[in-house]
Amino acid sequence: MNQLGELLNEMFEECIISDKVRTSDLTANELKIYTLCSNPKVWEKFDSRTRYRKREQFERIIETKGVNKWKGITARMIRDKWNLLYSFKPESVENLTDLPKGQKGEFNRVITRFLILKVGAKV
Repeated sequence: MNQLGELLNEMFEECIISDKVRTSDLTANELKIYTLCSNPKVWEKFDSRTRYRKREQFERIIETKGVNKWKGITARMIRDKWNLLYSFKPESVENLTDLPKGQKGEFNRVITRFLILKVGAKV
């Protein structure tokens, strides 16, 4: 995976993703943290030190007791989609569009230029 893909994955890892949890499985302290941290507005009120500590506690609860494991599933889907998109060659991009045949050449030139200028891809 290239640098842009790695950056995308790193940025997603920084996201706080909640999940459904069976509250009956939580200790009193975990329930308090889960209830507090499930509210996005509360995060704005935390100072950086508290945010770091609560984030670790909240993510541990979600990781161990979350029902759906959304963060792991979504991270895997992002990696898979990035790898698929990154594997396209300019000549195969025309299959992704519904442009009339005459306009596909211009579209490919624009995409190729974008890949070279923005992503640094070798095409």
